[in-house]
This record gives sequence, structure tokens and C-alpha cells, in this order.
Amino acid sequence: MRRIAVLLLLLLALTAAMPLAQGPDPAQPRIAGTPVTAVLVDVVVRDRQGAVVTDLDAAGVEVLEDGVRQTITLFEAPRGRRAPATSADPGMPASLPDSPNSTGMPHLVALVFHELGPEARFAAQKAARVYLEEQKGPNEFVGVFMIDRGLHTLVPYTRDIGAVERGVRTAVMRPGCPVTFEGDVPSAASGGAPSCADGLPTRQRAIETLQALTAVTDAAQLVPGRKSVLLFSEGIPLESESDVMDRFSAVIGRANRSGVSFYTVDAAGLRAQNPSAKARKILREFTAEPPRSALASSSISPDAVMFSEPYVALSRLAKETGGAFLDNTNELERAARRMGEDFRSYYLLGYVPTNAALDGRYRRIDVHVNRPDVTVQARAGYLALPLHRTLAPHDVAPLLILEAGTRPKDFRFVAHADASRRPAKVRARVEHRVLRYAQEAGSMTCQARLTVLARAVDKDGRTLWMSSDAFDLSSPLAQCEAAKRGTTDFEREVTLPPNAARVDVIAYDALAERASVREFEVPGAKR
Repeated sequence: MRRIAVLLLLLLALTAAMPLAQGPDPAQPRIAGTPVTAVLVDVVVRDRQGAVVTDLDAAGVEVLEDGVRQTITLFEAPRGRRAPATSADPGMPASLPDSPNSTGMPHLVALVFHELGPEARFAAQKAARVYLEEQKGPNEFVGVFMIDRGLHTLVPYTRDIGAVERGVRTAVMRPGCPVTFEGDVPSAASGGAPSCADGLPTRQRAIETLQALTAVTDAAQLVPGRKSVLLFSEGIPLESESDVMDRFSAVIGRANRSGVSFYTVDAAGLRAQNPSAKARKILREFTAEPPRSALASSSISPDAVMFSEPYVALSRLAKETGGAFLDNTNELERAARRMGEDFRSYYLLGYVPTNAALDGRYRRIDVHVNRPDVTVQARAGYLALPLHRTLAPHDVAPLLILEAGTRPKDFRFVAHADASRRPAKVRARVEHRVLRYAQEAGSMTCQARLTVLARAVDKDGRTLWMSSDAFDLSSPLAQCEAAKRGTTDFEREVTLPPNAARVDVIAYDALAERASVREFEVPGAKR
């Protein structure tokens, strides 16, 4: 199975240094009314019974950064309405249609399987199936990944449920090497499975795992919208006295900067022993009078004992990125349902920090609401680093289709790329009759949405240039039939980079979630 150093080619494709598109450059704000320098925070609020609270307004929410109150410039409630925090912000619409995802933004979900034993693999497969069957929404792209001495991409982000299910089956068929707990019942947690680490030190195993998780979070940073990682693991052992803790903190910081929430699952379920029993016993002896623990006469700190417990990393990953941690249960599907519920029930807050310095330091975020007896779930902070240019929401689906390499041909369209001339000219024409037109209940318009995206790639498939247009083809209901007889043209001129090997053109029908791709080889390109 191919090992990869990064999750998607997007990171190599769309950095701040990427050439800008030539020709028309439609406005592509990440969030209407919020500058790209703003900080976005997803917030889930639950009452004492665990039910989500969805009726808060902007006046009832407060955001602090490093203890300083911030002015909320974007407030989007779970039910799809978007309300300005103040009437002085004319750039934000006062309302939007009531819909599960009124911004049209995509959701990314990474299903990650990390070193699972036999029983844990079965339980994780069941939980993943519950998510796909019960919780997956129409705007969600799902990828399947496995961590085993590195990150393996089993299924790139896709809406193809069949492909995701096949990826999950592949992941759970691969025997893992779970962390085992020492205690009063030897190997009880792993079912007596023999050691399978091949002598690899705990530190090295932890570093490889953290590198894989970093790849997952970094690759998602260019995609707008909510992003979640559902991580099935039997634990990640940390070492407080080594650089592993710094690496772990960096994973959390980068996840928060990329807007990624971790939903972590202790896939071992109900263990034969309490995984923290040994650590708690040692700490009780250490704090006794007089100390009875070997810690009293050693250089090992109490922190080192606690952080060596693998469940601690899973808990912190979830808590500090605004996700949730599930442990001590065999019903792992509860985590999948929790993640799905959070997708439908989160508030989106935006603010421009009063401290604008991008100095790389950690900024703590605290979110408070004026509702008693509730739990607020939000990321704990972020690293103050420059943001990469993000994709426009309408670009995500067609670009992920290209990255997946599936090359669908769901409908006919005309495209041509003349790469023999300088500058190269790229053209496409789509007849409206091949698109899906829809009418919402009570609406007097018929709606259709089309995205045409062109990109140039090198011989390894890395994106060198990209440009797109999004077309809202809606028309009054009385003119719908005439609109279907129309056409839409796309045209770009670009000086291709010397290492360009191929030009891809994709037409994407957003309402039907269908696409067609044309490919054009660049004459004289090195293969």
C-alpha cells in the first residue's frame, strides 16, 4: 500500500505563492462579511442532558482571546440563519434561507484508523458504518486513512459512499499494533496479543503517529468549512520529558489554525482493567506520607507518569480542538452520532483579533454564553501564524474530484486547451440542458449551479495553476425552459509553467453532484 508524506496535493498546489488566475477573477470570500485575516471558531453548546442548544443569538455569546474580549463580526446560528453582530456591518446579509448549511460550504471528514487490535477493528467498522448510513450530510466529503508506521490514504476525499465503505473494509482488515497497558492483568487490554512493535521505541512510534496526524490537519487547511477527524485508536503514548510533547502540542496548534476538530475514540472499548489504574496507584504512593513510590527517589516526574497513559493524548486532542472524546464503552457508534450531530448544530463565530501580530505564539480562546447549566465545546486556541489562501467553497468539490483521479464523464460538454501557443488558451462550453434545474417549495425561480475549473499539473499530478468560475444559472420560473436551452462559456489565457505536463478541465453540476472531466496533454512535456 502506497505511503504518502502528505494527505492531498492541495498543499503543494494552492499556497500563497500560487499564480493568480488570468482573466476574470470573481470575488471569492471565505465567509461573506469577514476578512480572511479573521479568526473563525466553531462552537457547539449542550445542556445538562446533552441535548444541543440551537437558539442562542449573537448578544448571548462572548469570545475572549488571551483574556481580552473580542468583537464578534460574524455570527451564524445552526439553523442556517446568519445574523450580523451589529447593524454597523453592511457587508453581512441579515438573513439567509433556512437550510442545514446555508453558506454552501463543504464539510471534510477524515476517518482515521490507528493501530487497532481485532475487536477494536470490528467495533470501529461498525461505528464508521453508522456515520455513513445515519449521519453523513450532502455537503460532506469523506476520506479514509490508516496510520501504520506512516500515513496511508485508502480513499481520497469523496462523496462516493461505496468507495468509502470499501476503504473502511480495507482499513479494518489490516492487523494493527495497538498500545498495550501494563497492570495487574498482563495484556488484558489487548486480549493477550503478542507484542508487534518490532522493537520500535515508544518515542519513535509516537512521533510517526503525530507526523501522520499533522499531515491530515495540514492538508485540510486550504478547504473552507467545518473539518473533522474521527480517530479510532487504542492510545498514543506521550513522553513529557522528550520532544514528543512539543510535537503533540504542535499538532493541536496546527489543527486549531486549520479549523480541524478531533473526535477521538478509545477503540479498545470496555477494558478488562482501568487503563489509568497503574498510573493512579503510582501517584497515590508518591503523594503519601512518607512517599512509598519509586518516583520519590527517581528523576521521573508525576507528569511523565500521567502522559505515558495513551488515553491522555486522545482526550486532549478532542478537548483542545473542540471535538469530543469517547472511552470506556463498546458502543463506538456513539462517537459517529455525536460528530454528525455537531455538524448540524454548531455556531460559526468570526472576529478580527485585537492583537494582530502574527508572531507564531499560542492565543487562548474562551467562549462564554449567557445560558446556565450548559457545556460549551470550542477549540482552546490557535497559533498566530499567517493564513494560506483558502479555496472558494464552489472550488472544493471539483478539485477533490480531480485529486481523486476518477475522471467522471457524467454529461457531455465541450472543452479545448491549446497548450502549443503562448499564452495557452483554455475554453469550455456547457449546454444548460445537461444540468439539473430544481425548484424549491414556494419559490418562483428554477435553480441551477455550475462550476467550471481548469488547472495545469506537472508529470506527478501537482497543481501548478488553477482558475475557475462559478455560475448561478437560476431564472424566473416562467423562463425556466428557455434557460435550459442556453449555454455557458468559460475562457482563460495563461502562460503555463515550463514543467506543465497536462491541463485538466472539469465542469461540475452542483445541484446534481455530477461532473465531467477533459484532459489535454502539453506538447513536448517531459513524462
